[in-house]
Amino acid sequence: MSREQTTDADAPSMDSTVVAPAFAVEGARPDGAGTPTPRSTRRPWRHLGARLVYWTPVLASLALFAQVAFLGLRPALSEARRLAVASDVLEARWSRDRGLYDAYELQLRVRQDPIFVERQRRLRCALPARASSGA
Repeated sequence: MSREQTTDADAPSMDSTVVAPAFAVEGARPDGAGTPTPRSTRRPWRHLGARLVYWTPVLASLALFAQVAFLGLRPALSEARRLAVASDVLEARWSRDRGLYDAYELQLRVRQDPIFVERQRRLRCALPARASSGA
């Protein structure tokens, strides 16, 4: 008999083939004899590297979030609050100083007006005469 010609008798039967059920326990022998290997005797460090590589992006993002939350965000928020209070104080100081500046600028413009200067000169000359005549 050649290789191309096979009969049903030569083919393995379905009865003699051992097929593991879909619900087979990991660690059990394929023939079904024996008990499953307990988890304590397995080597969990075998797949530890693969698991660490798998979870690395998650752990890295958690580390970055923790750094921002505890080292970056809290100080930034407290600094923002402090600057908001300082901004209010600075705004009040600026408005007061701007009022003084406007008053000084008005005085400078008035003192450069020749009519105002002449009135001030006449008032200075007239006041001592009135004070001496009323006494």
